[in-house]
Amino acid sequence: DYQSAHRMAHTLKGAAGDIGATQLSAAAKHLESALLAPVNEGYPAAVDAVETLLVQQISNIQHAIAPLAGESELENSAGSEAALGILLREMAKLLRNDDAQVIELLAPLALRVRGSTLVDEYSRLEELVQRFSLQEALLVLQSIATSMNITLD
Repeated sequence: DYQSAHRMAHTLKGAAGDIGATQLSAAAKHLESALLAPVNEGYPAAVDAVETLLVQQISNIQHAIAPLAGESELENSAGSEAALGILLREMAKLLRNDDAQVIELLAPLALRVRGSTLVDEYSRLEELVQRFSLQEALLVLQSIATSMNITLD
């Protein structure tokens, strides 16, 4: 139902703007416009962009409040694990598509692995992404996911 989807995109645009998530707000605005177009062909890419930025924003929020709540860097809560799985799967999708936008998702992952045994693997992943060796980076990401008991498919 495009009308409901449009309303949700509009609400997300405003909420993202309220918290200063300008990229997310802009992506939601683009989705809102795509859903109003007479031929709704452009909305799948717009949904993907919103999803990527929303996952990143949620992760940033979780990690900003984690130290305040006394949680460890690798939280064990179900919600946190679910968010981590979404983040890793989104990164894998971008890497499979040779999409350098994956660079924007490195920071939330860095917060997750800080202080863990995965720091070296993360550093390798970051180096490969920055060099645009995205297929090799995908292999490293798969190794990280396996170490965290997360499936990427």
